[in-house]
Amino acid sequence: GPVVAALATEGVYAEVIADGFHLNPAIVKLAYLAKRPAHLTLITDSMSATRCADGEYAIAGEKVYVVDGKAINEEGNISGSTITLYQAVRNLMKFAGVSYAEALAYATIVPATEVGIDAVTGSIEEGKRADLLLVDAETYDIKSVWQAGMSVQ
Repeated sequence: GPVVAALATEGVYAEVIADGFHLNPAIVKLAYLAKRPAHLTLITDSMSATRCADGEYAIAGEKVYVVDGKAINEEGNISGSTITLYQAVRNLMKFAGVSYAEALAYATIVPATEVGIDAVTGSIEEGKRADLLLVDAETYDIKSVWQAGMSVQ
């Protein structure tokens, strides 16, 4: 199917929702092994309930229930993710055993390269847009955020 084709085809990017239920953590690790070093992109299909408590929400007028961070519809099908892209980075570290710096690249420079905007964003370089996170070196918790060079509260 398309998943195997994406993983097996050289030069093709594989976009992965690393939340542990769209894809089993073992499949996330397999995608990492198949697409490294430059063709794995972390994505999220986060919905409005991202970082909210379990409960009832809506996507395009459809009822969605969030239970343990998993958004499902009334039929029990996955309706979206509630993880942030940064949580996907941390999950890739855990699922595939990769370093913070490597996991971060799959949410920054790799997707920027995939869509052709790596000349302006995706890495810290002179002349690029200053979208930055300051994280704790031990826990990787976010301490502060900058968007286009401006501090965001």
